[in-house]
Amino acid sequence: MVAEVCEHSLRSTDVIGRFAGEEFVVALPNTSPSAAQTLAERLKKNVAELQLEHDMNDVDLSITVGIAVSHNDESDLEALISRADEMLYIGKRDGRNRVVIHKD
Repeated sequence: MVAEVCEHSLRSTDVIGRFAGEEFVVALPNTSPSAAQTLAERLKKNVAELQLEHDMNDVDLSITVGIAVSHNDESDLEALISRADEMLYIGKRDGRNRVVIHKD
């Protein structure tokens, strides 16, 4: 359900894929840092609003998002994903259910 909400919240030019376990990577081409943060906040809200089956009503869904921005001259995808992953773990450490963006 979470993956479906994410997919429906993205633009047709965006790409989403499972990265590891419960983690996903989303590529947002031609997107400013503020637009990426806005999209991540929308994803967070949409996931929180998911209606679960009756036997799971006491479960609150949330997501934590780590954002890293690629610079025009950067071609190292592994480094970009590593920065986003670092932000994800900062968000998890700081209480989860948040969006954290890498500041250069």
